[in-house]
Order: sequence, then C-alpha cells, then structure tokens
Amino acid sequence: MGPGAILAAHRIWITPLMDKQPPRMDADRADAIARAFLQPTPERKANRERQAREDWHEREKRKVAGLALVGMAIGAAVTHQLGYRFTEGVIWGGLAGAALGWLWIGWRARRRVGPA
Repeated sequence: MGPGAILAAHRIWITPLMDKQPPRMDADRADAIARAFLQPTPERKANRERQAREDWHEREKRKVAGLALVGMAIGAAVTHQLGYRFTEGVIWGGLAGAALGWLWIGWRARRRVGPA
C-alpha cells in the first residue's frame, strides 16, 4: 500500500468524519440533565450523613487525645512531686485523661441524639 492509497483512504473515510459537527443540545435538555445531576438522591444523602457522623467522631477523638496529653502532663508533674517514677505518672495520667475524655464524649453524644 503506497502513499497514494493512504491519502485516498484518508479522503474517503477520515475527512468526512472530521467535517461533521456534533449534534447541538438545546437549553431545555441541558437544564434537565443538570437538574438530574444536582438533585439529591437517597444514596447521596446517606453518604453525606455518614460522612458528617464520621467527621464528628474524628473531631471528638482528637479532643480525647488532647485530654489524654493534658492528663499525661498532670500525672508526670504529680508523680515527680511525690517522688514516684515519672513513667507511671505519664501512663496513669494519660489513662485518666482519656477515660474522662471518653466519658465526656459519650455524654455529649447522648445529648446530641436525645433520649432513646
């Protein structure tokens, strides 16, 4: 197949396809498609609610971690003053801070949802 045959095939098959314009969409159809995409579906709503719950829980876990760090610092200071081992104060203070944090989070979660 020589260059002349390739050029002829191009003129016969490719050029007419390139000259055609795609069909235009009228404004009413475009608006209907846009409304269909933007309209909330039950799946999207459920995903949005699930994501909101996960975000709230993640924020609360960070608060618990902050309280655990404060508890560690207080435990370390107390054990240092009392003459006990520093590491025991860090561990017990962190556990106490985390426990208080989870109790606080649980209380807030029950208040947020309301009585069962």
